[in-house]
Amino acid sequence: RYNDKFSKKVYFDAVKDLALLINPFIPHISEEMWSKLGKGYSSLASWPKFDIKKIDIKIEAEEEFLHSTLHDIEQVLKLVKIKAKKINLFVSEDWKYNFYKKLNKKVKESREMKVLMKELMIKGKEKEVAEAIKRALRDITKVPDIVLDRKDELRILKENKKYFEEEFKLKFEIKEGNEKAIPGRVAIL
Repeated sequence: RYNDKFSKKVYFDAVKDLALLINPFIPHISEEMWSKLGKGYSSLASWPKFDIKKIDIKIEAEEEFLHSTLHDIEQVLKLVKIKAKKINLFVSEDWKYNFYKKLNKKVKESREMKVLMKELMIKGKEKEVAEAIKRALRDITKVPDIVLDRKDELRILKENKKYFEEEFKLKFEIKEGNEKAIPGRVAIL
């Protein structure tokens, strides 16, 4: 059965593609699914075509943010020696979101510290900007490919707060503006 929140076309397209994709691994189930769709044999059908238009990179970035947050929480809990009762998750300071969007673009154009400092400097944030550029030059993976907005990160954390609490059996608070947090990576205290 399909869910009322999804269209029949999307549902049946997904089932059709799934039936084809599982065929090499579990052909008997694939053929059963395919026959329910009223098609001949899945083993004789063409492989599904990749459609880049069906990929939403923002949703992919949101999912990656959630997974990296879960992983980071797990790592912090492994490292602390005391039993935590509560965890505070902080999103980054506001100015960093625009800065990291620019850094992401500029670091692809130049890998020279001097050039990046000149183009990305923010008055009053010289030390933080220099450190962020150094980190990016040492390890480009420290700069997210897609920089979400602060409100999106807050929304994702708030939407998943109950899940975090159930998963880790701890109380969670979602807070704003910690100097240790960067876009795409929460600070955990």
